[in-house]
Amino acid sequence: MPSIEGLDELIKDYEHQEMEKRIYKLIPDKWHTEIRMFTENEFSNTGVRDGELVKAADDLAAYIEAYLSLKNGIKNKDLSSAKIKIKEKYRGKNILGIDFGKIYLNFD
Repeated sequence: MPSIEGLDELIKDYEHQEMEKRIYKLIPDKWHTEIRMFTENEFSNTGVRDGELVKAADDLAAYIEAYLSLKNGIKNKDLSSAKIKIKEKYRGKNILGIDFGKIYLNFD
């Protein structure tokens, strides 16, 4: 599928803004740098990564994408279903001291 010039950068900028506005205020400051590694520099070479945390960050990104798509008027059963399933998966889930369930509640 051909890419749309500038779309990746636009999405990345928007994800960064949403992380700053909604997520980083919910987690300890000492985690910000590491979380940024997973959400902003996810393809750079780094030391050992915690697979569970990487998966949780990836799921959070998918959730935010579905959330924003629905919020911006895209009507789609699959997006709605994915949003619900991801949120349920992390209800009450704590990974390395990060309460992912609480993060998802911020999107209600």
